[in-house]
Amino acid sequence: MLLWIWLGCLVIAALLYFRQLYGFFKRQGVKTPLIVPPFGTILSIFIQRDHFTEEITKVYNRFSEQRFYGAFQFLKPFLMVRDIELIKKIGVKDYEHFLDHNSLFKEEHDKLFGRNLISLTGQEWKDMRSTLSPAFTSSKMKLMLPLMVEVGDQTIHLLKKKIKESEQDYLDIEVKDLTTRYANDVIASCAFGLKVDSQMDRDNQFYAMGKTVSAFTFRQLIISFLFYCFPKVCQIFKWTLFPKPVQNFFRTLVKETMQNRELKQIVRPDMIHLLMEAKKGKVTYDEKTNQDKDTGFATVEESSVGQNKISRGTSNRNSHDIS
Repeated sequence: MLLWIWLGCLVIAALLYFRQLYGFFKRQGVKTPLIVPPFGTILSIFIQRDHFTEEITKVYNRFSEQRFYGAFQFLKPFLMVRDIELIKKIGVKDYEHFLDHNSLFKEEHDKLFGRNLISLTGQEWKDMRSTLSPAFTSSKMKLMLPLMVEVGDQTIHLLKKKIKESEQDYLDIEVKDLTTRYANDVIASCAFGLKVDSQMDRDNQFYAMGKTVSAFTFRQLIISFLFYCFPKVCQIFKWTLFPKPVQNFFRTLVKETMQNRELKQIVRPDMIHLLMEAKKGKVTYDEKTNQDKDTGFATVEESSVGQNKISRGTSNRNSHDIS
C-alpha cells in the first residue's frame, strides 16, 4: 500500500512538473504544436516516423499566420521564427546578442564534439571564428575543385568500365549508393587528404567509419535525449554519441596526417592544409584586385564578427580545437 502511495505521489509530481514546464509558451500567449511529454514536440522525429526536415516544414506551414511559434525539443523550449524581418534583425542587426548556437554537447560532457566551432560560445567562439574564417573563403574553397573533379573522373571511369563489362548500352545502379560513395570520397580527399575509391573498394575503413557517423541509429537518439535532459548522467557513465573506435579513428587520422605533412613538408590544397596554416596564424583574407575583400563563413556586411584579428597567438587549447 505504501509503495502505491509513493508511486501515486511520483506520478502527480511528474504531471505537475510537465504542466509547469510545457506551459511556458502558453503563459506567454505563443502557440505551439501538440506536446507529448517528455518528447516535447518532436515525438514523430524521435520514433523516426518523420524526417527532421519534414516535421519542421509541416509545423512551419501549420503556423503560416504566426510571426513565430513555440516548440520543445524534449524538455528545452525553442522559439521558431517565421517572420523574415525578425529573422533579419536577429541574424544581422542584433547579431551580437544572438551569437551562441543551440549546442547539444558541452565540453565537459563530450570532449570531441563539445569543442567544435558550433558548440563554442561567447568570446571563445569569436576568437576561434576569427582564426578560422579566412580559411573558408570562396577563393580557397575553389582550390579544392580539382580534387572533387578527380573523384568524379574516378567514378565515371568505373561506370564506363561496368557498362563495358555488362555488354549493354546501359547500367542499373542505386543512385543513393553511388552519390553517397562519391560524397564520401570527396570528403576523404578534401577534408582528410586521403585518396579513397569507395566504388571499387566498397568496404574500405573510411567509408565504414563515415557511415557509422552519418547513420543516426536508435541508440544515438536515446543518447541525444539523455544529453538534452540528463547531461550529468551521461557524464558520470561517460556515454558518447559515437562509439570510441570511431572517435579514435578520425582523431588519429587527423593527427597522423598533420604530423606526416609537417615532417615531409607536404603541401596539398585541402582542408587539413588550411587548418594547419590557420593553426600557425598564417591564413589571411585574400585581397582581390577588382573586388572587395573575400569573405568566409558567409560573413555579412553589417557585422564584423569573424573578421576581427586576434592579437594573441593561438593557444595550445585552440590548436587542439583546430586540429
